[in-house]
Amino acid sequence: MRALPGLLGALSFSWGVARAQGVAPAPTGIAARVPHARVTVRVRSGEGRAIEGAAVRSGEVHAATDTAGVARLELAPGTHAIVVVRLGLLPDTLRVQLQPAADTTLIAVLREGGIELAPVVVAITRADRRLEDEPERVEVLAGEDVDEKSQTRPADVTTVVREIPGVRLQTAAPATGAAGLRIQGLRAHYAAILVDGLPLRGTQSASLGLLQVPPLDLQQAEVIKGAATALYGPSALGGVLNLITRHPRDVPERTVLLNQTSRGGTDAAVWLSRRFNERWGMTLLGNADRQALTDVDQDGWADLPGFTRGALRPRLFWSGDGGRSLVATAAATAEDREGGGDGAYRQHVDTRHGDAGLQAHLPFAGAGVLALRGAWSADWLRQTVYDPVLGATPLADRRQTGFAEATVLRGHGPVVWLAGAAFQIDDYHDRDLPALDYRFTTPSGLAQLTWTAAPWFSASGVARIDAHSRYGTIVSPRVSLLARAARAFEARLSAASGFNAPTVFTEETEPLPLTRLRAPSGLAAERAHSMSLDLTARRGALEFNATGFVSRIANPVLLAEPPDTASISPSATAALANVSGPTTTGGFEAYAFYSSEPLTVTVNYAWLAATELSPEGERRDVALTPRHSAGLDVAWEEDESGTRAGIEIFYTGRQPLEHDPYRTTSAAFATIGVLVSQQLGRALVYVNAENLADVRQGRFEPILLPRPTAVGRLSVDSWAPAEGRTLNAGVHVSF
Repeated sequence: MRALPGLLGALSFSWGVARAQGVAPAPTGIAARVPHARVTVRVRSGEGRAIEGAAVRSGEVHAATDTAGVARLELAPGTHAIVVVRLGLLPDTLRVQLQPAADTTLIAVLREGGIELAPVVVAITRADRRLEDEPERVEVLAGEDVDEKSQTRPADVTTVVREIPGVRLQTAAPATGAAGLRIQGLRAHYAAILVDGLPLRGTQSASLGLLQVPPLDLQQAEVIKGAATALYGPSALGGVLNLITRHPRDVPERTVLLNQTSRGGTDAAVWLSRRFNERWGMTLLGNADRQALTDVDQDGWADLPGFTRGALRPRLFWSGDGGRSLVATAAATAEDREGGGDGAYRQHVDTRHGDAGLQAHLPFAGAGVLALRGAWSADWLRQTVYDPVLGATPLADRRQTGFAEATVLRGHGPVVWLAGAAFQIDDYHDRDLPALDYRFTTPSGLAQLTWTAAPWFSASGVARIDAHSRYGTIVSPRVSLLARAARAFEARLSAASGFNAPTVFTEETEPLPLTRLRAPSGLAAERAHSMSLDLTARRGALEFNATGFVSRIANPVLLAEPPDTASISPSATAALANVSGPTTTGGFEAYAFYSSEPLTVTVNYAWLAATELSPEGERRDVALTPRHSAGLDVAWEEDESGTRAGIEIFYTGRQPLEHDPYRTTSAAFATIGVLVSQQLGRALVYVNAENLADVRQGRFEPILLPRPTAVGRLSVDSWAPAEGRTLNAGVHVSF
């Protein structure tokens, strides 16, 4: 529950520390015949508090402290230096003379301060730089904040970023639950979702993909806001979310999670990790989830879509001499989902997903680092949708994405540069509606330069040229500046331009049957310009951040529908078209974070104004965009007892509505969540309560429209939780 966007000290362990998780195998041969000495190291803070997760090493023998701050080593007799390190604390070195078969207990004290271990690198910026040195504004959720999301919602990652100001999950299709991320007010289909920097879930956010990624194997989540086309192509017009997964540990690790909710949800997941030797390792993530279709208020509309899902994802890791590395992954997902209304209004979506990805880093002495990345993903959907003329209509389609990229990264003094080329294919085929088929190919070239002019000032610039097969050749630049005064104050300024290649799949078309959509014709690329100023100040245990931003999208593509009063006929269709006026957004975000063990407090607030020109030519507020939103997160954690508790409150202000005959503006509301967990040996037992105030949109108005619209719209837009109060409990066991 402790969202720490931008908090540098709460990032993931470096690879060097991650290698210290576990105990090395006992030596063999002659040395094994000599009785070893057993060493118990108790690691404490300056105040006497036990420190979990500290790396304890003597030569090649290493371990990590448990929840009681204890690590155990077996060492040969003789004199040894034992080094104890933990990110964010000053290291301690103990020297000891050991006798054969002796038992020795040592106490190490780690005090507040920085340590120079392997630098923390943010993958989303492409350059091998520490986060604090990166001119690009990156918001990171890591460590315990990510772990908690496996407890609050084990089936998907939708809660991972909900505590970051300016990032909001928006349900696009109430019938199926399809949802995407709105970043700084821009619609979800403008946001790119990546896994380890690869488009393993395709190229669009506003769909079911985000609902099918379990969080159990996540290490951290990274977000760049604003036009990020220069970094990741046309799918990242509004920003990008990059989900970073965990690497294998030195010793085999097995994690099992079991979860049950009060709304008929059951989840089981397992994560396995093993290193075969110094070069090879693997992880395996498997999950099975079931949600019962639930009509909370018995009004004929399913507030919670029902689904059954199974998925499997293995990853293979190789590391060679000189920093060479390779990671390969593949996955298969099968899901059957149903939702919507009763009878003919019931909708079914059966998804079969497959993907594969490969990343290689090949350093060359004096010639930089060659990075190779490739991915393929495909979704096969069989669905039954409601058509206002045909009734329940079966459809079958396939969408696949292919991606390949090669870059060279090289540094020279204060300058780091990157250059490379990429190629992407976005292909869609509909067996029943071939008029909607498309195949886009986009070869690209990109270059990035980062310059550290002084310890207090650095700058980066990146430019990308995309030769899109339908929308032509477009150049997208992004420039960022960083000025700072040690860790006390930082200022970042970014400006970017980008574009989006429109398809028939947008946040607006998601709730409509494809049978009622006209094939896009004559569309032009959407062009965006964005700018942001970010200020961060730190004093002791307090950190404060404020961000102001503006963006402008030219040639925005919006959906034109017949009026709600139009008669139902075979000719009633909806069409996407560029509108002549821009979509503009502007806003302000702020958060404050305070930590004093065992208490942490996070407060955030966002103000947002977004307007667009309707297809009819009228300037209007963008629907489902709250002007005000805020959050409060209070967490208490006691390492000695393994007890954690937290409460979070989220406020969502009034939102303009578009497809709602009952009201033009939503009500404001607040949700309250409480999470309590207790470590019991290797097991973590937790109880979580979401939306304690039982806020439900059905309490304010009917979800189901009085009658279907001419293009098959069945429900009003989703602007508040549908399922109301939900409790879940489970156990998370690592061994």
